[in-house]
Amino acid sequence: MLFTHDGENFENIGEFLKNRRLKLNMTQAFLAEACKMSQQSITYYEANKRIPSQKALLLLSETLNVEFSKLVEMKILTELNTQIKDLNLDIDMQDYIIKIEPRKKDGSQSNDSKLITENKELRDKIIELEHKMTRMKNEISSILNKW
Repeated sequence: MLFTHDGENFENIGEFLKNRRLKLNMTQAFLAEACKMSQQSITYYEANKRIPSQKALLLLSETLNVEFSKLVEMKILTELNTQIKDLNLDIDMQDYIIKIEPRKKDGSQSNDSKLITENKELRDKIIELEHKMTRMKNEISSILNKW
């Protein structure tokens, strides 16, 4: 769960947009027309293959009757979460490479220390992004509470 809205948990903004549209008994075509965008854009947003722009978020917030600031928060958290997932994939790939790297005649791995260093740097980046995401969640909550 990345965020909660009206007691429901969502992993990304796309999942939220689809859920909200369906709750309002809207088709993708209807939502697209109401927001003056293509149905393909709605499909990409709901599949989390594309993140809506600020302008698209404004149109979606009006049509889906959701606070614009809430959609911006969801967008930011989705983007940060995607970065963290991408970094985790990089680490997993490097862990795999370290395991399968052909060994030298003396039994050592040729790129071991370099990959391990890069792996540590990626893990540090993930921790940094997770802290950033927590700070941003707190900042967004603080801003929303002031409204």
